[in-house]
Amino acid sequence: MEGLNRISGDIPWTEPAITQVWAEYIADNKSWIEKMGGNIHLFAVGGEHPEVPGSESIQLWHYNGAGTRMMKSLYEQVSQRGAEVRHNAAAKKLLTNINGDVVGVRVETGEGHRMDIGANRGVILACGGFEFDERMKLNYLKTYPAYFYGSPANTGDGIRMALEVGADLWHMNCCSARAVGKFAEYPWSFPLDFGGKGWTARLLKSEGNPEPAGYILVNRYGKRFTSENFKLHCLYYELGLFDTQRLEYPRIPCYWIFNQSRIEAGALPLTIAGPAGPQQLYHWSQENSKELESDWIISGATVEELALKLDIPPDALRTTVNTYNGYCEKGHDPEFKRRPLDLIPLERPPFYAVRLWPGGANTRVDPVATPTARYSIPMVTPYPDSTGPVSWARSTACFIPREAAIWPNASPLGA
Repeated sequence: MEGLNRISGDIPWTEPAITQVWAEYIADNKSWIEKMGGNIHLFAVGGEHPEVPGSESIQLWHYNGAGTRMMKSLYEQVSQRGAEVRHNAAAKKLLTNINGDVVGVRVETGEGHRMDIGANRGVILACGGFEFDERMKLNYLKTYPAYFYGSPANTGDGIRMALEVGADLWHMNCCSARAVGKFAEYPWSFPLDFGGKGWTARLLKSEGNPEPAGYILVNRYGKRFTSENFKLHCLYYELGLFDTQRLEYPRIPCYWIFNQSRIEAGALPLTIAGPAGPQQLYHWSQENSKELESDWIISGATVEELALKLDIPPDALRTTVNTYNGYCEKGHDPEFKRRPLDLIPLERPPFYAVRLWPGGANTRVDPVATPTARYSIPMVTPYPDSTGPVSWARSTACFIPREAAIWPNASPLGA
C-alpha cells in the first residue's frame, strides 16, 4: 500500500481507500479460485517493479490450462448456480427512473430487436475498455496509433452508457501496453516472444537462463532507446516521447531487430495470449516462412540492406549493432543496464525486423468508483428491492480477470 500510494504522489490517480480495498480483495483471489475447484500453482514471487516498496510480497499464481481453462471453470460455476446468460444481447442503454436511479438495462439482440431488462438489486457494469474505438483512442490515450489484442467488442459502449446517466471518468489515459506487432491485413495486434522460447516467463521470473537469440529495439533513426528487459505492462509510456523539433514521435513505429538465430528459435508471437495464442485466431507458421513472404517480417542480407528497407540511415543502424555487439562481448550494457545473460550478439545473417507499435492487452478505464464499488453518479439512491445501500457495482472486466473478481465481491450487492 505504501508503495502504491507513493507512486501516485500528492494527487493520487486512485483514491487510497479504493487502493486499500483492491489490495485486500486481491489477496483473497487465490483462496476464491481454490474454493471453486480451480487448479493453480505458484508461478513467480516478486512484482514487475522491484523498486517499489513491498514488491517482494507479491505472488504470481498460474491457472493450469491458462486463461482458456479458467474461463471454462467460471462458465461451469455460473451454470451450477442457475444464472441465466443471454448471448447476442448487446447492452445499449442504462435505464433510470424519474429520480435518476438505475433500474435496468436495454439490450439489442442479434436480430436488431430491443429488450428492457429490470434489475432487482443493482447493475454490475463490466465496462471493458475502448481498445477498438479509434476516436476514443485518439482523444484519450497518450499516443496514437495504438493497437490491442483483446476483444474487438471493446469499443467503449459501457463508458458511454455510464456518461449518459451522469458518471465521471478516471484513468482514461492509462493502459496496460508495450510494443506489439500490427499488420495491415489483420485486425488484432500480436504480442511478441522477443527472445524466443518463453521470453515472458524468463522476464517475469528473472530466470538465470540465457536467451536463445539476440535482439534489440531501435527507434526510427536506428538508435536503441530502452533496456530490452523492459516492463511488460508499461513500455508503452516510453514510446510516447514526442520530438518538438521534428514534430514527430521518433519511437512510433520502432523496430525489433534480430537475426537468423531468432527465426530458427520458433514462431515470433507469444502463444500464451493474443491471436496466435490458445484461441488460434491466426495460425502463425512455426518457421515464420508465411509471414516472411507477406513482408510482415522484413529481411536483409546485411544490416545496411535491412536499414534501407526500413528507411533508417544505414550507418546509424550499423553503429548501433556494432556497439551492442561490443557490449555483448564485454558482458555489460552501460547504456541501458540490460541483463548480462541476455546480451546475445547479432552476428549471424540474414538480419530481420518487425515494425512495432504502442499497444497490448487493454486500456485501463472506468467511471469513477467508491470503495464500495459504486460509481460516483449524482442522484443515486438504493433500489426499492435492494438489501443494501447500493445502486451501482463496478467490475473492471477489461481482459483483467483477477480484477474482475474483486469489485463484484467488494460491492454490497454481493454479486
